[in-house]
Amino acid sequence: MRHSRGFTLIELMITIVILAILISLAVPSFNSVIQGNRTLTLTDELSTAIQLARSEALKRRKNVIICRSNAASTACEDGTDWSGGWQVRQVSGDLIRVWDATPSAAVTGPSTGITFQSNGLRNGTGAEIFEVQVDGCKDSKKRVINVSVTGNATSSQSTCTPS
Repeated sequence: MRHSRGFTLIELMITIVILAILISLAVPSFNSVIQGNRTLTLTDELSTAIQLARSEALKRRKNVIICRSNAASTACEDGTDWSGGWQVRQVSGDLIRVWDATPSAAVTGPSTGITFQSNGLRNGTGAEIFEVQVDGCKDSKKRVINVSVTGNATSSQSTCTPS
């Protein structure tokens, strides 16, 4: 009598079905992780831009603004929807850096941008607030950045705004 080693077709089919069930259960939690990482990455990019604007104001000893970009990314444009990109530039002067549009994400910020003075302090009173939320935001994955008068930016997690 010969003994074969290996799996039967039925055993392989049962294994594939069990694997498919496990994958279908795991995919939604992976989507949540990916969504959270995209939000965090975008928040980090915006925080970097804020800190760059502040440090450039100190370095250049001139006022520097972080603002919403126009469609051509050549000038600042008023408005609270920053999803089209943003830029850091010297007030009435050189463009320092441009960030591209953020597809499938909502980024809101101050309508006229934030200006840092040559001493690193921000113009205005009270905190300026940015909000970052990816499409299909769930499970409190929205991020909020508060920029204080002293120019410090802090990030926190918040509840998503229904779209």
